[in-house]
Amino acid sequence: MKHLERIHCISIETIDWLGIKLGKLYRVNRCDSLKPMLTTIERALIYGRKPDITTRLMIELLGSSDLLETVFKEKEIKNRAINKYKKLTVQAFPQHDSTLTALFKVQKKLLGRKKAA
Repeated sequence: MKHLERIHCISIETIDWLGIKLGKLYRVNRCDSLKPMLTTIERALIYGRKPDITTRLMIELLGSSDLLETVFKEKEIKNRAINKYKKLTVQAFPQHDSTLTALFKVQKKLLGRKKAA
């Protein structure tokens, strides 16, 4: 998050109440630049288009980080996106690159450890 703030993609604001830190508020700066990627992800997960490798990588990252629920707000669409993500994770990558498969296995293990802690 600090890196994203350093490159001015997000802004971080600390929330205080009576001198007690309650948390941080993260805001995306230039969210218009994210819309094409979000539209591509939505087309792949909701409407069933076949994702290209970049879109597939973004879907894998969002899904393994449990961020699909924040991208899709409506319950029906969220459930459809999560179900499609689960089906995509079972499939091999288009080029069947073993490096990508290995990277996502390691990422899932690390995120699993983080959730357990």
